[in-house]
Amino acid sequence: ATIWSQVQRRERERQLLWAGDQIRRSIVAYSQVGGGNDTIFPLALQDLLLDPRSPARRRFLRQVYPDPMTQGQAWGLIRDPRGQIIGVYSRSTAAPLKTGRFALPYASFEQARSYADWRFTAVPEAELVDRPRARSGAAAASAASSPAAANQGP
Repeated sequence: ATIWSQVQRRERERQLLWAGDQIRRSIVAYSQVGGGNDTIFPLALQDLLLDPRSPARRRFLRQVYPDPMTQGQAWGLIRDPRGQIIGVYSRSTAAPLKTGRFALPYASFEQARSYADWRFTAVPEAELVDRPRARSGAAAASAASSPAAANQGP
């Protein structure tokens, strides 16, 4: 029974890494489309399902995937100073089984004490402290897509 529960938990970890990365990538894509000189991030995860900024039907995410670690509770949202969503995290306070061999964009997960420390962000949170205003066009797009540019899965 103990081995089976660990197998299930490892599978949920894999699902968390996949779902968190999908949401992060969709936030990056949303921010790269249309904002003019100012980078615009979604105000709600549902904005990724159907972009409210466009009269044409534009989707960045097929569905808002449930958090596999909390088994359906809402994701924790990481917001910038303007209240826009720049990332998500699990609300689970359990200690992760996986502690190494993460893809390059998620190398910081190795020091995580809980799944809530696995933060899937489109913009590094340190930049928000340094620059509370949104960055302009190309700089924001290149920084936001850098983890995706590594082209490595979780």
